[in-house]
Amino acid sequence: EDDEDDEDDEDDEDDEDDEDDEDDEDDEDDEDDEDDEDDEEGPKFDIGDPGEGEGGQQELSYIWIANTGEGTLSKIDTRTAVEEGRYRTGPAGTNLQPSRTSVNLQADVVVANRGSGTVVKLAARRRDCVDRNGDGDIQTSSGPDDVRAWLADECMIWSADPGFAGGSGGSRALAWDFDKIEGPNGAIADPNVWVGFRNAPDQGHVVRLNGETGEIEEDIVVSAWFQTYGQGIYGGAIGPSGDFWAIGKENTVMHVDAANLTEERWTFPLPGAWVEKFYGMTVASEGNLWIGGQSGHLYEFDIDTRELAERAKTTQSLFGLAIDEQNTVWIAAQKPCAAKRYDIDAELYLDDVNLPNCLAPWGASIDFDGNPWIVDRDANRAYKIDADDLTVVQVTGLNSPYTYSDMTGGVLSSVVPEG
Repeated sequence: EDDEDDEDDEDDEDDEDDEDDEDDEDDEDDEDDEDDEDDEEGPKFDIGDPGEGEGGQQELSYIWIANTGEGTLSKIDTRTAVEEGRYRTGPAGTNLQPSRTSVNLQADVVVANRGSGTVVKLAARRRDCVDRNGDGDIQTSSGPDDVRAWLADECMIWSADPGFAGGSGGSRALAWDFDKIEGPNGAIADPNVWVGFRNAPDQGHVVRLNGETGEIEEDIVVSAWFQTYGQGIYGGAIGPSGDFWAIGKENTVMHVDAANLTEERWTFPLPGAWVEKFYGMTVASEGNLWIGGQSGHLYEFDIDTRELAERAKTTQSLFGLAIDEQNTVWIAAQKPCAAKRYDIDAELYLDDVNLPNCLAPWGASIDFDGNPWIVDRDANRAYKIDADDLTVVQVTGLNSPYTYSDMTGGVLSSVVPEG
């Protein structure tokens, strides 16, 4: 989602676009106060139905990785490192290019197709899927060799067009809201989904979709959005107040107030900015943004003061990043490829973690158990790193996996909401 990595995206159908593409302790925990203690162990997800799994509870943990090269989405169990499903993200023969994924606190996922601009929601839990043909069973993928036809997989919930008009600025930035709590009994309703894109020549859009139906609820126009290769809003996440934060490739930070739907942005004239490009971003638990630059700078953006500070510099190129519960920033790094680690408290880089057979690490995420994952587009694999002993497990068989977003829900579950 130029630079060195634009050349790398030769696999994508849209050269402009592909050259370089690129929350909360869940209120549902109120159901069971003992889950509060679990929060110290790492990001937590939905608790299953009574009678489901050992002791009547099932904790779900998946990483959802887009196979940009074939227009599909992989669902991988982060504990077993086994791919349990693969799903089409649109009709065959369509320029889809799925990329960013976002997971909510009920383990549902949305994926943004940067080629077609559509956003697709899938359910992780069989009970949330829809028996469309009425046969009393759920027809859904069982693994990478079982990809159903478009609309035939009953765990695909909806596909939405947020208003993308075509071109190179298709949907990229993508983030679920915190859970909605409704009614006197505190029932959990589907949260909303934020998505960002750009319509030519320079009109950006941040659209809020209804999480249950995919319908457009709000469309915030972002005027004069000039970015590299005409790309749209590049990466996004939800902050503590429920506001939407995002970046653009030309060193831009953007904020959308969720209450009054106003937009503001800041573009930073950085030293050597002609080679610097913001790329990956994540949100720390207190709400500050951490941003990786392609020329090796690691930045922190303070959401209160609106100030950007450089925290570290390396000769490697920095792409997707995520922060674990030890306050370590895990970064997908290239040239040479590795998993980089920055200790926020000690203010220094730790030793890189070697990734066997790596070629172009692109995305980073933290799973249910606090273990980092790195997605390598060119090596067609993902790496699970044991947070304790730094051993690495590889998941192979992916197809140009190009995801660097909150693909496990770890960011959303770690951000502490205001109030």
